[in-house]
Amino acid sequence: MADNIDTASQLSENVRQSSYSVALVNGLVLRVRKSVNHYFGGYYYVNVLINCDVPLETSFFESENEYVEFSERLGNSVLFEMILDKMAVPEHDIYSVQNELIEKFMATTFKYVSSPRFPRAFVRREADKLMKRSRPRV
Repeated sequence: MADNIDTASQLSENVRQSSYSVALVNGLVLRVRKSVNHYFGGYYYVNVLINCDVPLETSFFESENEYVEFSERLGNSVLFEMILDKMAVPEHDIYSVQNELIEKFMATTFKYVSSPRFPRAFVRREADKLMKRSRPRV
């Protein structure tokens, strides 16, 4: 748990950096990219993109054949991506809004993404989505 607290503080402390990476205890590396675009007048569109590559592992699948099938369709990894944004932010609030968006991620998603169970669960969910899309409709 202490490792997750250190990681959480790393995510929150990098308020003024536009992009950075944070290693999670489950071996994944979160990439955080913040951007700001002029919206209108003195207002801005604030965007925080958080993502990581989740590598496919044979152990995530029921057989070697299933692993090979999905790695051919999905590649060597699956991208987890979350976009947090807010429109019409006054210039003087940009950094605090970026921090609020990251805090929202920390409160809602961080525990799940940093869990040791996340890589397998996420890859399986993406594989299941792929299977549903490729089934013929009746």
